[in-house]
Amino acid sequence: KSIWWDNQFLFNASAFQQTRTDALVTTPDPGMVINDIGVNAGEIDSKGLELEFVLMPLEGLDINLALGYLDSEYSDYVVFAGTDAEVNYTDKRTPLTFKYTVSAVVSYSMPITDDIELYTFASYYNAQDSYLDSANLTKQDEPETVDLRIGLKSEEWKVSLYVDNAFDNRYVTWETDPQTTAYHRGVFAPGRTYGVQMAYYFE
Repeated sequence: KSIWWDNQFLFNASAFQQTRTDALVTTPDPGMVINDIGVNAGEIDSKGLELEFVLMPLEGLDINLALGYLDSEYSDYVVFAGTDAEVNYTDKRTPLTFKYTVSAVVSYSMPITDDIELYTFASYYNAQDSYLDSANLTKQDEPETVDLRIGLKSEEWKVSLYVDNAFDNRYVTWETDPQTTAYHRGVFAPGRTYGVQMAYYFE
C-alpha cells in the first residue's frame, strides 16, 4: 500500500497463491439432469494479482480503478463416467471464474447549503475469459455494466435518482453448459432498471 502526491494518489497491490485440496465442486447429476451434485475435484491451484488506483485531484472528486487477474486450474481432477471410462479435467480452468476483471468508479460531491450536499456517482464493471464448464468448451458472457447515481443528502436523509445497467446488457449470470448437459437452463441478469431511492437515518 502506498500514498503519493500529498495524499492525492493511492496505489495498492496484492498477490496471492493458493492450493485447495479435496475441493468440492458441482456438476450435473448424470441420473437426473435437472439437479447438480457435489463431487471431489481433487486439487485446485489458484494465483492472482489485484491492483487498485485511487486519484483525488480535486476536493470532492474521487476516481477509483481496480484491475484483477485470476488463474485458477484443476491440478488433479478425474471424473469416472462409467466402469472403465474416465474424464480428465486436470489443467483445465475452473468454471465461473473470470481471468480478468476491471472496475472503475467516479464520484463527485459538493455542498449546496450548510446542511445539504449534491453527489453524483458512475461505475463501470466488466470481466473476461471464463468458462461455464469444467471441460472449458463454452465461454461465459461478459458481465459489462454501467451504473449511475445523482442525488442530495444530509446527515439525516438521502434521496437519489439511479440507473443500473444503463446500457441494458442482458448477459447470462449462470448457465448449464448446453454442449455437455441435456437439460439447458440459466439465469439472465436484470436489464436496465431505474428509479428513485430514499433513505432516512434514525438515531
